[in-house]
Amino acid sequence: MKDALIDCVLNSGTKWSISFVFMFVLSGILYAEPFVLEECDNATLWKTNRAPATVVVAPDTKYGSGAIKVTMPGEVTRTLSKSWVTNSAAWDRYEGVSFWVKGDGSDLFGCLALTGVYPYVVYFPLKNTEWQKFTFAWVEFAPEMQTSPLGISAGMPVSGINAIRLGSRWNIYHNNRNIPAHSFCLDHIQFEERVPSPVTAPLPRPFKEILDLLRANKPVNIQCMGDSITAGTGLPDKDNQRYAVLAQDLLRRWLNQPAITCVSKAVGGARTTDLRAWIPRDFNDTAPDLVTLWIGYNDKSGATTCEYFKQSVNDYIDRVCRVTKGRSAILLLATGPGCGPRFVMMDDYAEAVRELAGERKLPLLDIHRLLTALGREKIEEYFGDMAHPNEKGHRFIADALCEFLVKQAGVNTPKPIIPPVEKSKK
Repeated sequence: MKDALIDCVLNSGTKWSISFVFMFVLSGILYAEPFVLEECDNATLWKTNRAPATVVVAPDTKYGSGAIKVTMPGEVTRTLSKSWVTNSAAWDRYEGVSFWVKGDGSDLFGCLALTGVYPYVVYFPLKNTEWQKFTFAWVEFAPEMQTSPLGISAGMPVSGINAIRLGSRWNIYHNNRNIPAHSFCLDHIQFEERVPSPVTAPLPRPFKEILDLLRANKPVNIQCMGDSITAGTGLPDKDNQRYAVLAQDLLRRWLNQPAITCVSKAVGGARTTDLRAWIPRDFNDTAPDLVTLWIGYNDKSGATTCEYFKQSVNDYIDRVCRVTKGRSAILLLATGPGCGPRFVMMDDYAEAVRELAGERKLPLLDIHRLLTALGREKIEEYFGDMAHPNEKGHRFIADALCEFLVKQAGVNTPKPIIPPVEKSKK
């Protein structure tokens, strides 16, 4: 087509410049036509690799002769090659990917991973029961392990993709609850030649605004993010004993404001890479007044370098600011210690969080210093195992969080004394 057009231009009476023709040809070289990675016409090409997921032919289609329908949780995979796809070097010119989804109307999120040497994931809502197109730039994918972004040679170039995975590697979500059954239809996965990069992350909401709300006795919504420590793993009654619940109760009493909320959306076993991937799900149409973040134990277990840990937390902050449009303030908690060898192993991560708070001018609750001040032997009274605080430990953390917020807000009301029988109540 281009050859015919060029011939027409050169042989017409119109005086076209050679430079214009050259630029036209060059644009065709630099920007290829969209490339269909997977039509989703043949459900038998997809295999269940983790039950109870299933994959069948969808009842209707958006493109071509068919589409697939998957049920989750679990994983199904379409393997393109055991190594790399022939001639895939041409894929490296593309800027992102699109696909069509028909959700089940639930508030849950689907997961699509492009995998090769490394896996990279994106999450998308299933609320829409009509076919909906999703388009993602490569940088929007989150790696599932310590590596650079998809689409660059330092991480994995697009030409490294050799499989497509649907479904999360997780069976649990917020506060370690089982992921409910859900389903979606998928069609026409396509590389896109041009995909706008995500907008520059706005600054987080000024922490002063949250303190002003507390001082004025106004409602404040707090969302606590993290791993099993925040989720309350090991507590006999974690829904009433985790520090988010205890902090909500204490703040309501202290400030005489029953509309204050403090909730946990933490997941046991989570790393910073997971939190980055879950941003769309964890902040689905919500922008809490304040987001707290305590993370790092599982990154350390996975031998994540301190440098990468800091970069990953920094990217998480940017993603939160982007999805909340800067309407949420962010309070960092310096990664706390554990027991035994973990008493000292988390020191470098805590320092990285301190540095990041200073560099980004974010508020910091140094829970690491508060816990280590107990001493290596004394701290065991506050933990149920090497990683997880017990009820006494969660009360300690909740008190520290509330005292920090109230002091920073300049509120002089005395701290209420909570009778022991009420300590586990909401």
